[in-house]
Formats: sequence, structure tokens, C-alpha cells
Amino acid sequence: MKECPNCKKIFVDDLFYCLDDGTPLVGFGNDVDSTAPTEVAINIGQAARTEVLLNMGRPTDTELSSPKEHSTPKSPSKLPYVAIGALTLACISLAAAMIVINRDRIFPAPETKTNVTNEPKTTPSPVASYTSPPGNAAKAVNQNVTQSPVTFNPTGKWKGTWTTDSGTLLDIEISLTDTQNNALDGQIKWTMRRTVRPDKMDKIGLSATEFVRGSFDPATGNVKMSGYSKDDPNNVLVMVDTYKLNISADGHTLSGLARNGGKWNGHLRLTR
Repeated sequence: MKECPNCKKIFVDDLFYCLDDGTPLVGFGNDVDSTAPTEVAINIGQAARTEVLLNMGRPTDTELSSPKEHSTPKSPSKLPYVAIGALTLACISLAAAMIVINRDRIFPAPETKTNVTNEPKTTPSPVASYTSPPGNAAKAVNQNVTQSPVTFNPTGKWKGTWTTDSGTLLDIEISLTDTQNNALDGQIKWTMRRTVRPDKMDKIGLSATEFVRGSFDPATGNVKMSGYSKDDPNNVLVMVDTYKLNISADGHTLSGLARNGGKWNGHLRLTR
């Protein structure tokens, strides 16, 4: 059995604190009245939950007799106000310094008027006029220079190649003359270099001549020709062709297409 030293109630050995005031229980001697009321009959399951106190010691008489004084609330810190004041003062100082540095720009000094004196005016010396020497008249700056139109003339000798997409290659030399009224007369020398036709394999290295006639446009450089006969003892050529050619802007290249057997599959490119 255990006893509460405060209220003198007796409890069973399984309890350690008084259920009324929370005072730690102590063992009692043989002089305790066994007939004193105990807490054995209390249903621990139905009893209120015991609160465990952090301070297990018994309060002193002084603490019980004198109430605790309420702590005085602390005054708020003045540090934020001091920081704000210091920052404001720094901004004002910086603004004043900028005004002092740029005072000439902010407050420009009034312009001083020059005193008018009665000094005699000087007469400017006359500028000597320049006369260009005779025979070397200067051209006007904005004068439009009229360029003569470019004319194209295909007459002369041209050398190049005639190729097809299938792989045939012939070297060609064209000689053209202007007969009259932009009409052309000339000849083409062909030399077989490569062919995909089995019946022409033995013609590689052989040559033939085709005679052509046509016309040209000197304003555009377009040339149209057609073959009318050939000198081909070794049967290098299949037939005479029709040509649509054009002279380059610099007049050094003659290129275009040739129709052989109804298809424009021949590509010509020649230079002077």
C-alpha cells in the first residue's frame, strides 16, 4: 500500500501519484489504519486521465501563498526605425552630392551678350572665278550618260562539246559567217569521243562535217540554225540537227540545245 503525504489517502502499490493532487506516493508503516478508505475501488478505466506534470516537486508554502507576478511585456525594438532613418539620410546626402556635381547642367549660367563696338566693317575680298581651260569642259554631275545597247554577233569560230543525258560525247568546232540581214551560214566539225550505242563504238576518234544555215537576233543574242547536208564518209553522224542557241552577256559563250530525232536531248556549250 502507498500513501499520499498531502491528502493522506491510501492507494494500491500499482499507482505512483495521487489521483487528486498529483503528489508522488510514499510507502506507509504498520501504524496506518487498515480500515481507512482507499482508492482500490476506483475503476481506473473510467477514471479521468492523469496528467503528468513536468515539475514533480511539491510547491512550497511561499509559492502557494503569494501569486506569481505577471511578466511585463517587452517594448518593441527600435532597430528597424534606426535603419530606415539611416537609409533615408544616405539617400538625401547622395541626391545633394549629385546636384552639386551637375549644377552647371541643372542651372546653366545666362549667356553674356557681346558688346557692339563701332569697329569698321571689313569688306570681303572677291573670290576669283575659275574658268576651265578650253578643250577640257567638265561634265555635269547629274548628267545622264546614255549607254549604247549591247549587240550580239555569233560570227566567228567556236569550240566546245555536244553531250546527251545518256552519256554520248562529241567535240565540235563551229564556224559561222554573216551573209546578209543577220543571216548565218556555216559548218560544224564533229569528232566522236564517247558513245553508248554499240553500232557507233568503232567510230570513236573519227570526224564528220555538218553544213548549217540560220539567223540571229543582235539585240537578244538568240541563234537558230538547222543542218541541211553533211560530209560523213565514216557514218559518224546519225542525221543533221536543229539548234537553239544563245550568246552570253559577255559574248564569249554560245550554249543551248540541239534536236536529234525529234527530241531536244543534245546539250551544246562552246567558247570563242
